[in-house]
Amino acid sequence: MARPVPKTEAPEWKEPAAPDSLTLHLRLITPLFGGGYEAREVDPVCIIRPAAVRGHLRFWWRALYGGQYASAKELFEAEAAIWGAAATEHKDWAGKVGLRVTLIQKGCSQPCACFEWDEQRRRYRSIPRFRQGYPPYALYPFQGELSDKGRTIKQSPATAYEGVEFVLILTFPAEIREEVLSAVTAWVRYGGIGARTRRGCGSLAVVQTDMTLRIASFADFHMPRNDRIALLPGSQYVLGAPCKSAIEAWQQAVQVYQTFRQGHGFARRPPREGNRPGRSFYPEPDSIRRMTGRYAVEHRPEHPVQKGFPRADLGLPIVFQFKDDGDPPNAVLHSAKERHLRMASPVITKPLATQDGLYRPLVMVLNAPHAWQQDGLVLEVEGFNKALPIGEELVNLSTAELKLIKPLAGKPIRDALLQFVSKQWGNAPIQGWKP
Repeated sequence: MARPVPKTEAPEWKEPAAPDSLTLHLRLITPLFGGGYEAREVDPVCIIRPAAVRGHLRFWWRALYGGQYASAKELFEAEAAIWGAAATEHKDWAGKVGLRVTLIQKGCSQPCACFEWDEQRRRYRSIPRFRQGYPPYALYPFQGELSDKGRTIKQSPATAYEGVEFVLILTFPAEIREEVLSAVTAWVRYGGIGARTRRGCGSLAVVQTDMTLRIASFADFHMPRNDRIALLPGSQYVLGAPCKSAIEAWQQAVQVYQTFRQGHGFARRPPREGNRPGRSFYPEPDSIRRMTGRYAVEHRPEHPVQKGFPRADLGLPIVFQFKDDGDPPNAVLHSAKERHLRMASPVITKPLATQDGLYRPLVMVLNAPHAWQQDGLVLEVEGFNKALPIGEELVNLSTAELKLIKPLAGKPIRDALLQFVSKQWGNAPIQGWKP
């Protein structure tokens, strides 16, 4: 017997909603390092990797919208719904944002620095000579390494890529347009591509776009609830005077930060005996001398703060190197959590491209967790069997202690940095979410 024909009608065909899209033509205004499939290396075949771009966009989406999620699980699920995540047994976690990169201009690649041979001393000079305009303070991870007491180059300085241009096309559902547009805008303005973007490497400028870049107003954001991630709401930045060159603006941004941390006359005493640096006005070196009980005759601990590590709040790890006989061996201050020794710096120093074709140096302090909110800090000293614990009271110093540290003048170090930059450049800090 023939089977009866079902009476149900076929569903009505509905044209699927056309995805929204954003096309950006971008160019590098500072050299690119890293971003390849190997850490700290540029992929010479695929210079701008879509996966790397997606990673940067995820960070800036999190910095804008992550504060509203109270738990890591909530944040992960919201982020994965937009940007995707690795598939699990129960869910594929396909993202909503499609992303395509087309390289327009490959640019040129060359070593960022070179070691110079000292004929008189028969060895290389310990600090390589960087390309003109490149700020060494920002690029020390790429400077290479010597061995055999300076007679052999163990690792050559890293290769930098300049003049790269590419087109980025994003497709996404219309309902997440504001979130995608805000994340892209924050990435282009405050971030970059590749490694060391917080020190200005791989900074970007827009050549052309089919949509005006902007960040949604602060009223569109939920008030932050998650204090474990770096956020753009609550951050502040200071801009310097316009420059004709992006490299010049980059130099100024890095230089002012270096001066705050290490500058002669501000962060330390003027040099003595030629180029030998004077003693620091920060308490960390004398704190290590007191904690280890070791010090050179001419470096008896004298800082009025007995023990303190305020600069830990600007990022970890911090490497301390002592040169004189009798002083402590080298030491590293880092997080106590195994396999998570770093705390990303909340400070961004970079050039910002403006619509008039100029560039302004920028120093930003993100609204990021403090060092004492990590899972403990330790000081690892060479030759010591056990790392020394660094409690919150040694980083989150009292107002009375902060007043004894000349560069801080009684202020928490992040506030003191913004005040210093503001005074140097003559411009007041700006809230980070404003366009």
